[in-house]
Amino acid sequence: MGCGCGCSDDNCNDKKEVKYITCPDCGIKAKNVPQDVLGTMVKKELKDQITDNEYYVCEDPGCNTVYIDQIKQSKFTL
Repeated sequence: MGCGCGCSDDNCNDKKEVKYITCPDCGIKAKNVPQDVLGTMVKKELKDQITDNEYYVCEDPGCNTVYIDQIKQSKFTL
């Protein structure tokens, strides 16, 4: 299952720095998410749109934007 830091090692104790940006659609904070998580959550037909930028997940359950890249040019919506 992994430790939550983005690795797959159950014994890993690495703590990743949590970073936030503001969602461009709702203005609520969005928390960084590991690339491997993004790759498993985005629909297969959209995976080629994932860039090398860091991505964030919007924490507002009412917002249609789910994932946003760090420069807010690439996003995935519901």
